[in-house]
Amino acid sequence: MERESRLAKLRHHLTARLIFPEPIKREIYKRCSIPGGHCMNHGTEILDAKQYFDELEGVVANLPHGTINQIADELVRANEAGRMVYLFGNGGSASLASHFACDLGKGTAYCNGGKRFRALAFTDNIPTLTAWANDSSYEDIFAEQL
Repeated sequence: MERESRLAKLRHHLTARLIFPEPIKREIYKRCSIPGGHCMNHGTEILDAKQYFDELEGVVANLPHGTINQIADELVRANEAGRMVYLFGNGGSASLASHFACDLGKGTAYCNGGKRFRALAFTDNIPTLTAWANDSSYEDIFAEQL
């Protein structure tokens, strides 16, 4: 009984984080929509893993695969030409930029004869970000690093 109670509390805690109140839901939907694509969790409460993966499957099926291939081709051309790939983002996207820079720089070293991508996430240097935000303006934190 105690175990079931703890599990119920945990489930409520986790699912409560996945429920978007009405005003926030509209804002998230507007900001996450991809032209021709769909956002995951159209404000629906996700109650279990199956529902999550069903939603995810729908999102993946509607991704703009042609555009993704164009981006991948451009990245390959940049690597072949020895160019630098700069990445940045705000909030969670800052973490994604950092992770992607790591994937490009390290994760590709063994799959193409050892030629690594030259990649840098502007979001990785917190002292530089805060210095530009403080001394210039927040709007300049990425541009000034170029």
